[in-house]
Amino acid sequence: MTESNRPTSTADVLEAAVANSGFLSDLDEGAVAAVLERARKVEVPEGDALTVEGEAGDAFFIVQAGRVRVTVDKAGAVTEVAVLGPGAVVGEISMLSDRRRTATCTVIDGPCNVLRVSRSDLAEVLAQRGDIAEKLQHIATTRAQETMRRLYS
Repeated sequence: MTESNRPTSTADVLEAAVANSGFLSDLDEGAVAAVLERARKVEVPEGDALTVEGEAGDAFFIVQAGRVRVTVDKAGAVTEVAVLGPGAVVGEISMLSDRRRTATCTVIDGPCNVLRVSRSDLAEVLAQRGDIAEKLQHIATTRAQETMRRLYS
């Protein structure tokens, strides 16, 4: 992964990320902008994983370009859950809920350009915008329940 140290502009990703993400679409525009202002542009090579099932989550990602395959390990058998593209948000469940990653997200069309928001960056937003902390916790819990229901139903 190659990471840029400068903050990204929110204008080019805000619309797609909000439209495609239950996570961001439930937040007001100011809250989304506050989160995305701390994002870092990252280029991820094909075959690299953004998230690995079972690992602790320290960031979430917004796909800007490329595609990501989402898989889960069900009793030793790897199952594809989804293929996601620009505007998709991945990795937010474990970061917001302090649970281990629920899926592995691997770049399939590389390189993939993503915006990375770290746990510490999100903590800064929550410190400044306490009004969104409860909403994010509710969103994370709902997303985790939806993921588990899809996997085991």
